[in-house]
Amino acid sequence: IDILIVGVFAVVWVAGCHIMPYADQYQVYLTAVDFRKGIFTDMEAYFYMCPQQYGLAFLYECILWIWESYHLIQYINIAFLLIILFFGYKLGEDLFESSRVGFYTVLVMNLFVPLFLYVNFVYGEMCTTAMSICCAWAVLRWMKNGKKRYIVTAILAMTLAVLVRMN
Repeated sequence: IDILIVGVFAVVWVAGCHIMPYADQYQVYLTAVDFRKGIFTDMEAYFYMCPQQYGLAFLYECILWIWESYHLIQYINIAFLLIILFFGYKLGEDLFESSRVGFYTVLVMNLFVPLFLYVNFVYGEMCTTAMSICCAWAVLRWMKNGKKRYIVTAILAMTLAVLVRMN
């Protein structure tokens, strides 16, 4: 229920704030829009100086096929926020073998205000954080029971995290 309430709050937050991307995040977003249209001129300008942004631009290019708006990325950040909270719960629960600890983990995470403010930030932090926490949980599960599906999950999650934020 906590995660659902946070999700509703975050949707209201994104819908009400009207925060636009700026600086580097805006440049990566605009370049992804151009890449989607087949315009690759920015490869000689911004991406020449910041090649680590290619992965993020590729992810945005894929997302922008659905709806060409930075708002979609902000709403996807809400999904990543919920993933962060879910795997935070699972990590606390599995690490200490107590659902009560998982509950308190999510409670403390909810008190960390910058986590909620980052949903408007269109720069890949939410995705990377979500995939990193998912990876930590999957490695812990793999170490406990040795099932290969957990190590595969960890590898995929960390691959996506590194693809999005290589720097």
